[in-house]
Amino acid sequence: MAEANVRTWTGGAYWRFKARSQLLSGDLLEVWTETGRRGEIGLLEITEKKLRKELAEAWNRLESRPGRTSWLELEPVARILHWLGDPGAATYFRQAAEDRTVRADDAGWYLAIGNYYRLAGDHEQAGEWLRRAYEAFREESSHNSVPYVDCAYLLGEYEEAVVLGERWNAEHLPAVVLSRARLEGDSSLARNVAEDLADHIRRHRISLEETGTVLHSWDRYELAMQALKDLGGAVSEDEPPRWPPFAGGLRRGRFWRYSRIATRTRTSRQ
Repeated sequence: MAEANVRTWTGGAYWRFKARSQLLSGDLLEVWTETGRRGEIGLLEITEKKLRKELAEAWNRLESRPGRTSWLELEPVARILHWLGDPGAATYFRQAAEDRTVRADDAGWYLAIGNYYRLAGDHEQAGEWLRRAYEAFREESSHNSVPYVDCAYLLGEYEEAVVLGERWNAEHLPAVVLSRARLEGDSSLARNVAEDLADHIRRHRISLEETGTVLHSWDRYELAMQALKDLGGAVSEDEPPRWPPFAGGLRRGRFWRYSRIATRTRTSRQ
């Protein structure tokens, strides 16, 4: 597979960080910075106040755990920071990947580690773990279709994802439909996936704090929104997408806490 594909689909957060002091280009994200104002993430509405509340709960679980910090506590912090547009998310995704690497012994865990590095923006490491997972899935010849198809999609193996979906009668899987969307250049397919995932997240009240799945529902939603954007689809049927800049990065007074947690986590690993 071409290196370009690896870089495209293991690029971490889809908004690029150049410096903490710069504005964050919210290609997929509209969030008002004033507490209580509602913002819209594609087809999902969310408030920064709610995200901050979930972040505080995730911090408390991370800080209260004695001894070695687990990916189970690191992942929620990383993912919430990611959706807040905070570059500090990469640190915690990397730490979660390092923790899972110690016990990684199957394709599902390889995929999870690759996804962490993808979200952290570590292209090379993400590509290595995703290819390792991909080869393991191929060798297993199992019917564990969901993570196998997800892995193929993340590596840009769209034809393979579609073939797998047809083989297992699983054409409805998000990664299969998104693969078809990219192969056919059909933004309406990507829109349908984004709408279905948004409905699924709302109906089941899936929080960014939840763990236990290889690819989180919010990760799949983000991938669907990215595909919709890449294929030129508008979020609204009535008007083109409008994604204004969002002031991302660390605000004064926050960095000390991130540094303190990161330092404590690293120390507990030694």
